[in-house]
Amino acid sequence: MSAIVVTSSGLGCRPIAGSVAYSCTKTFASFLAQSLSYELAGKIDCLDWACGEVRTKMLGGRKSYWMVDTEAAVKGVLKDLGKTNSTHGALKHEVSMSMMNCVPLRYLNPMFLKVMEKTYLRHLESGKAERKEA
Repeated sequence: MSAIVVTSSGLGCRPIAGSVAYSCTKTFASFLAQSLSYELAGKIDCLDWACGEVRTKMLGGRKSYWMVDTEAAVKGVLKDLGKTNSTHGALKHEVSMSMMNCVPLRYLNPMFLKVMEKTYLRHLESGKAERKEA
């Protein structure tokens, strides 16, 4: 049997301030994969991978306790394939999502908005510095 794994995100599970476009696209991916898992049951295994942070070159070597290696993430996804319609791929990501889902949005959104604004400003400043050097 063939399989389809759609990569979404934990940020697609709740409305999070500061990441509206990202969260919306990940919500779409998540709903698509979960719906297809029911529609194609018995024909194709479909899995929504609502992943957390996976250590890749894209993150530029940044490290975090919640980050897992690619091998650990993929191993978790393959373990859940055919058993469920949604996975976080790794126990660390499962725990972080359950914790995030317990926090009321009135506390979560101001915190996320502040983090996203700081991150945006930091990237903006580093981009200005790179343009000056060029």
